[in-house]
Amino acid sequence: MLERLRPILKEHGKLTSRIIQRSRLCPGVDTYVRRFGGLLSLYSRLGYDASELITQATSRQRGMLVRQGFIQAFINGFPSQFEEVRATRRFRAMLRYKRTGLLISVMVARHHPTGTGKARWFIQPPRNERRRVTILGLMNEDNASVTTIRVFRTLDYPNRTNLKFAQSDQWWEKGERLETISELLHVLARVGAITVASC
Repeated sequence: MLERLRPILKEHGKLTSRIIQRSRLCPGVDTYVRRFGGLLSLYSRLGYDASELITQATSRQRGMLVRQGFIQAFINGFPSQFEEVRATRRFRAMLRYKRTGLLISVMVARHHPTGTGKARWFIQPPRNERRRVTILGLMNEDNASVTTIRVFRTLDYPNRTNLKFAQSDQWWEKGERLETISELLHVLARVGAITVASC
């Protein structure tokens, strides 16, 4: 399926839902979304830089694209141990640790400074993900990439729906720092999500 997209990408210089849908060389766009999760994932799997796609996106689309790339980075780092899953199309994709079946929520926090310019980040996690192990990445000032990552056993904070926070907040400090993606299994063990033996 992926190889059918290469000549289309080469011809048009980009991939969009409309281009894929109109092409006679490949299945419809819904087939690719169900299997691979979205355009950013397709770019990544085809080995192309998706930075321009992110730059041109709206704020909401940008967050979705960055999140897709964030998830894909963990899958690329541990292809035999993690996979992307979703219960139905209504639910967001999550990471699944194949060895135990553990479902891990993956979130990106949008940079949303105060009126005086102080750095703050904003999240609005779905209710069904609040009690799950969560990998949370902070986006940069342009909301185009993840700069800092922490892993939480659960998203335990007082607000029922959303949260705006600073890196100095006690809530953020509860998360276990993830310096590089290669450390994920060890960090998951430190927060008690998996055992050392299963790493």
